[in-house]
Amino acid sequence: MSLVACISGRSPGLTTAVHAIAAAWPAHRRAIVAEVDPAGGSLAARFDLAPEPGLTDLAAAGRRGLSPDTVLRHCRRLPSGVIALVAPVSPDRVTSALAVLGSVLGDALDSIPGTDVLADCGRVDRRSPALELVHRAPYAVLVVTPSLEGVAHAEARIDALSIPSGRLAVVTVGERPYRPDEVGSALQLPVLGALAWDPAGAAQLNGGTASRRNELRRSAAVIARELASFLPALGPHSADAAGAPGALTGTNPDATPSATQESDPDAEPNAAGMVFTYPSRR
Repeated sequence: MSLVACISGRSPGLTTAVHAIAAAWPAHRRAIVAEVDPAGGSLAARFDLAPEPGLTDLAAAGRRGLSPDTVLRHCRRLPSGVIALVAPVSPDRVTSALAVLGSVLGDALDSIPGTDVLADCGRVDRRSPALELVHRAPYAVLVVTPSLEGVAHAEARIDALSIPSGRLAVVTVGERPYRPDEVGSALQLPVLGALAWDPAGAAQLNGGTASRRNELRRSAAVIARELASFLPALGPHSADAAGAPGALTGTNPDATPSATQESDPDAEPNAAGMVFTYPSRR
């Protein structure tokens, strides 16, 4: 359905932020996390999983063409319930995989039926091997620390990325010393919300517990609903696939739809093709 490139504005904890938002994704849609950070993946090591199936062997399979079903066969379900395409911890192996896959990776991630993909791209600059995927993604989210230093690094990142207006929005980690709206005003970008600075909640999530009761989960659910509202609406068959137990037919048996994703029966996605409509950067 939709690929969202998630980028660090030098804010710590991007992988945890992406993981938390995916865990709180609206239940009428399905989300997976794709680790494509050239600095190396974290999720397999964090949950003591083998790196395969994952990005490395996807690159080998991708030499013969990369279909959405091929991507899904290389995903697995994390203990938190989130579906993920994990990357090895080695930067060299991630960089090699991205070089092999090239532009086809972004195209495949953006075309998985009934599935939104949150790509953890790490700290991206003009030389990053993940830059091509960022430019292929219809949407991008910059995760920012709401401080003078954090905003300065974010501004430098924005200038380097050259993402067209209307495709980029901001998430802050915490609300101090500056509020999310102040950060958005300084960057002249829309703000999806603030992810709570909640070490205990992060420890629960990274320990495999997707609790609905901590501040991290609650704030992630607000951001997930806001972001999902800007993505293309699901068609009737896609909506069925997002909630069907057998939606990932023919894929890794561990990669089944997550029962932990946020239930929001009143939520309605915006019209197909809608992008961020906040004031663009001047």
